[in-house]
Formats: sequence, C-alpha cells, structure tokens
Amino acid sequence: MKIYPLKDGDFSVDKNKNFTYLEDTENDKNLKMAVQPFLIETAGNLVLLDAGLGWMGNGIPKIHSNMIKAGFQPKDVKLVMLSHLHKDHIDGLVNREKNDWTLNFPNAEVYLQKREYDFALSKEGSPSFDLDVLKFIVENANIVWMDSDKGSITSEIDFEVTGGYNVEVDPSAGHTDPSNKAFFSPTDDLTILLLFS
Repeated sequence: MKIYPLKDGDFSVDKNKNFTYLEDTENDKNLKMAVQPFLIETAGNLVLLDAGLGWMGNGIPKIHSNMIKAGFQPKDVKLVMLSHLHKDHIDGLVNREKNDWTLNFPNAEVYLQKREYDFALSKEGSPSFDLDVLKFIVENANIVWMDSDKGSITSEIDFEVTGGYNVEVDPSAGHTDPSNKAFFSPTDDLTILLLFS
C-alpha cells in the first residue's frame, strides 16, 4: 500500500467558512489549516480519501492535476471514502466550473453513511456544508451506503465511526458530526491509521 498526499493548499478560514489561500491574506486572525486529500494505492484499488475543496487551476480540477503529478489518472479511482461531509472534504468530487456540473470521479463508488447524510441535511444554512454539492453527489454518483459503525470496505481497508468533537466542551473544535470516521489498514507488521477532522 502506498499513500500519496494531494494537497489543495494552506488556507485562512473565516467564521463563515470562506477559504482563502494563506499567501493571499495578511496576518488575519482566522483559522489556519491545510486541506489535503489522500490517494491510496492498494493491491487492487486506487482509493481517494476525502476530495478537498474542488478548486480549479488552469482549467482543470486541482485534485486532478495533483493526481496526474503523482502518476495517476482520475478515471482510475475506484473508491472514494469521506471522513465526514464538510465542504472542504466533499466539494472536490464535483466539477462546478460550468453550468453543467459533472462528477470528477465518475467511475468510483462513493462510501457514505445514511445517518451522516441525514445529519448533514439537517444543517441547512450552516456554512460548513455545501448541501447542493452533497445532493448532486448522492443523485449522480455510485453510492455505497454504510450502515454499521465498524467494518471493512475492502480486504485492505477497515473503518470505524469515531464520532465528532463536542463543541459544547470545546467551542473552537468546530465539528459536531457524530459520524466522523477513521480508516485504517491492518497488516501483519503495521497498521496505518487515517483520522481526519
């Protein structure tokens, strides 16, 4: 198994969840964060873990150019796993450059939990979610609904629902989704854990 970072960039994020490249800001007091999906090459699959912001660069989705730089073609992605459904994790699944939206990974199965999807839909108006993109994904992608809290996606990739952060205890945490997931790959001599927020 090999893991390739597909960094969207380093960002300043304001309270309304507007993302600005750090190099385009001046010492603001906003949250600073990196947005970084991962491409995982397993023995049998090319797996995308989170999809980033969906920004364009030179007329193509940035996530596509990052994959090509890593030596892969977007059409070869077979599985998409999402740690949770905030816009900085899902928007890269959709090309919104033209009025006719398209899936960036039309050949991939997208793994979603139904209760997580329902939770996101209950957050209408929250700047953390892009419900138009989420609904487009569910209506157009090959969705594999996950109902259990723990299980296997492939023989090489397991998942476990870890829950969200409690913003009542830590108001700066920003995650209340009860369906955040950890993905891990157990082998005989190493376990790779991928936990996102």
